[in-house]
Amino acid sequence: MKVTVYQTRVQRFLVIVITIVALAGLAVEIAEDSLGLDDPYDLLDLFSLSYEANVPTWLSACMHATSALLLALIASGKRQSGAPFVRHWWGLSIIFAYISIDEFVQIHEEMNAWFDLSGALYFGWVIPAAILVSIFLLSYWRFLAHLPWMTRFRFIRAGAVFVGGAMGIELILGYWTDLHGSHNLGYAIIDWVEESMETVGAGLFLSALVRVRADDTGQLQLLGGPTPPVRDAAAGSDPAADTGTPPRSDGSDELANG
Repeated sequence: MKVTVYQTRVQRFLVIVITIVALAGLAVEIAEDSLGLDDPYDLLDLFSLSYEANVPTWLSACMHATSALLLALIASGKRQSGAPFVRHWWGLSIIFAYISIDEFVQIHEEMNAWFDLSGALYFGWVIPAAILVSIFLLSYWRFLAHLPWMTRFRFIRAGAVFVGGAMGIELILGYWTDLHGSHNLGYAIIDWVEESMETVGAGLFLSALVRVRADDTGQLQLLGGPTPPVRDAAAGSDPAADTGTPPRSDGSDELANG
């Protein structure tokens, strides 16, 4: 069984869905606060990026879970081909599986109870998070250095957008919350920027992983079971195919067009 997914269609789908969800979240915030419109259908709860267990949360969790799956596939392929840094690929898979769970459970927000701070550090979870990110960078810098330069750029870009939103904007949000509270449009807009950056970062990373797994035709192929021999109808048969050995491919090459 072979499932083929075109990477250009995946990227287009991510752009459309992320844009719709982000704009819907902004629209309900403005409609609720500035325009004073009634919300009989609880659209704010359903689409606000500041709320949990709703459409934006589901989207982020799905993207992180899909990234975790792709990372596991990449790690498996790297192991079979004897490539280096297999443990790093598996480590990334575990990290993104945890992030997917955290999107629903909000484990990191429970850390706020550990601290009683004010100003930019009002949300104290950013302190242990900054330590963990530093440890991650120290542990993965050699892994990043060995990647093809375009893949490395895409990974770093996605990480910068995601962490910049999750932690950088969170500092601004903490400062605002300490001064003005959380029940106002200013809080909603800052939080919307933060959550939008996290969602875009997750989408960029997922798109980068699709490129890593894509073959030179621009397709992501998920195989199940042995690959049947390839025979040449004109020549009778392909000697290499008669061995029953499928073409060698670990699915990690970048597309020729970058």
